[in-house]
Amino acid sequence: MPKKTADLMPAVEHHLQALGKRIHMACLRRKLSQGDVAERCDMSRPTVRKIFEGDSGVSMGHYLSVIALVNMEKDIDQLLAFDKEGYDIMDKELL
Repeated sequence: MPKKTADLMPAVEHHLQALGKRIHMACLRRKLSQGDVAERCDMSRPTVRKIFEGDSGVSMGHYLSVIALVNMEKDIDQLLAFDKEGYDIMDKELL
């Protein structure tokens, strides 16, 4: 039975595809082929290809493994590091 992928809103799907393209470009800049990435991240070449395409059926762990391979994991730490909108909502409730 094939794996089920998430049904995503078009904007979310666009962001995921853009992330895949950025990951792909980061690998190309470092002269890492799909085979190199697959071997170093212990995953299959089809999985790497899906990451480069921004496929929603690939686990977040696999995406993060490739991101770490190109030394960009510190950028992930910035994601939601400061939730201004969340703090604004919380502050309104407290007042």
